[in-house]
Amino acid sequence: MELLALDQLANDALATLRSDLATTRSLMDQYVGATFCSLTATSLSTSLGQCMRVLSKAFIHIAPDRKFQLSGQKPELATSILNRAAQFH
Repeated sequence: MELLALDQLANDALATLRSDLATTRSLMDQYVGATFCSLTATSLSTSLGQCMRVLSKAFIHIAPDRKFQLSGQKPELATSILNRAAQFH
């Protein structure tokens, strides 16, 4: 019910995030017990990076002023942290 209170862009971002997380989970399940190679690492990294980018977009619509405080650092916008982390993937 709470999702109905969000605008269409926020709903779309959350639906995309849910789908991307399901895909990432599926990839992780496939790799459990498998030989872990650079292709596997690249695939998971790409998928996780995509999830972070989509989560950042969701925060823009749902909580644009939300800040996180990483250990030993000043509070920073969640979107900035997620976008920076996504660049590493």
